[in-house]
Amino acid sequence: MRSLLALLLVSLVVPAAAATPKPKGLRYGGRAFLSIAPDLRMEGPYEDRFAFRSGVDFGVKYKFTPDARFAIGAKFRYAIRSGDRVEADFWFNLADTWVQGRKGPLTVRGGMLTMSWGRNLLLSPLNILNPLDYTAGLSSDDPSDGRIPVLAARATLSLPPVSLELVFIPFFQPMRVAFYGRDFAVLRPGLLEQLLPSAIPQIGAGVVDDVLGGVGDRLVDAIVNLDPYQRDGLQSYLVAAPPEELPWNGDVGLRVGLTGRGIDADFYGLWYVLDQPYVQLHPALLAPLLESRMPSSSELTQLTNPGAELASSRYWRGVMAGADVVFAGGGFVVSLEGAFRSRSVRYTTDLQPYLSPALQWSLGVRYNLSTTLALDAEFQHDIILRPEPDTWIHRPHGLQTALGASIRLAGDRLELRLTGSYNILQRDLYVHPRVSLDLGGGFSTAFGLQIFEGFRDDLEPTLDGLRSYAGGIPGWFRGNDYAYATLEYRY
Repeated sequence: MRSLLALLLVSLVVPAAAATPKPKGLRYGGRAFLSIAPDLRMEGPYEDRFAFRSGVDFGVKYKFTPDARFAIGAKFRYAIRSGDRVEADFWFNLADTWVQGRKGPLTVRGGMLTMSWGRNLLLSPLNILNPLDYTAGLSSDDPSDGRIPVLAARATLSLPPVSLELVFIPFFQPMRVAFYGRDFAVLRPGLLEQLLPSAIPQIGAGVVDDVLGGVGDRLVDAIVNLDPYQRDGLQSYLVAAPPEELPWNGDVGLRVGLTGRGIDADFYGLWYVLDQPYVQLHPALLAPLLESRMPSSSELTQLTNPGAELASSRYWRGVMAGADVVFAGGGFVVSLEGAFRSRSVRYTTDLQPYLSPALQWSLGVRYNLSTTLALDAEFQHDIILRPEPDTWIHRPHGLQTALGASIRLAGDRLELRLTGSYNILQRDLYVHPRVSLDLGGGFSTAFGLQIFEGFRDDLEPTLDGLRSYAGGIPGWFRGNDYAYATLEYRY
């Protein structure tokens, strides 16, 4: 629905563009790429061992009057993944697609937008207008694949030294997450298949015990052998129902910017729906699950009563208030930003959800030497203001560092790039070295590694092991290291 509305919005101005005899205002281009990505760790029976990826990005921009323009963007991705069997996935989405008009100091843009708040490039607590796509972002070397464009309207009023920006996102767009069946799913390769048999209680009742064990084996086989599109359809039943697509369920944000001599500052306010769902399991299901036993007759009665929900979920609304400030001088740029959220969703080790306000702040230092050298070092501190003592995965304080560095040589044709992050308390490391070379004629090639490492004990493939996991996301995906080689053509 959102994509169709955006296309309809653009189609209203296409006839006007065609009637304007100014072809010089037309720009178009894009890229096509092919990539092969072998896995560096051949661990576990279910993980992908080799991937072939391809894609086409296309964009058109047309300026049909000095103060009006539009853009249409699209992305196509096709991938073949080879593990215990061969699977193919593809998707087609709109990229930035919008109409923009300007009248004096006022600029209005509407359509499918990717918007950026905050000054830090790597660790930004303010940059939450566009939800993350974890199904694409972790398995791609293109950072733009990790942000989902949203249908939105943005109005900017520039009255130096003050600027005002109003953002309205009428429809809720949740983050995209794969639950199982892929390398970068919540239940990483093999985990669900190992968890299912252990989750079925062994009651030691002879024939009954054998029957229950057989049920677990058949359930594992059924899931492993699902067609990928059937599997994705099944995963949709595990996703919390989003708010109704009504304008009053949308997000509203305001930014006030101030510019001075060598100092810029912004103040932000956002009334929004939290991306993370608040999911509660029925007590009659949760208790036997945690105790590794069969439900009692009373619990079975509760679970089979008409209207009983095994799991209920909702998306909460919250308020974010934040600010950033940036100082520049001597080739260095120092940026500081912070955000307070009135609500954040957390879970305890007993799989109980709870809400807590949260505070995040981050500091970044960047240095550029012409186009030859670029350095970016950042630090972020996350604080759960009212934590439960047995919070799962997260900690009351989270400390993370990130680094981005690039060197351009041979007349900017050769680029050496390194990005990475380290979670100090959860002891997780992510490293992404990359070498790219401009071959001329629009062609380029790139070679890189994606390394995910955790320095805490790996989790045991049991429910108790899952609940006691003390690492973070890179450690969770520690078996998913891969190399890649890409050939790209830009036009």
